[in-house]
Amino acid sequence: MTFKPQPDRGLAHARAATREFLTEMAAEAEVLHQEGNPAAAAAVKAFANATRAAADLRLKD
Repeated sequence: MTFKPQPDRGLAHARAATREFLTEMAAEAEVLHQEGNPAAAAAVKAFANATRAAADLRLKD
């Protein structure tokens, strides 16, 4: 019998959850910027970028 790799549903779920989280963080950063708090918006963007970088490393095939 030949080994056939199966898609990892947990990995797909984690990717979807990460995308949703990053979308929410982008919206939050925009709200903070609109409210006149650019430092907090920059901090949220930095956190989102760090999360994206970690997810890219951990959630690749």
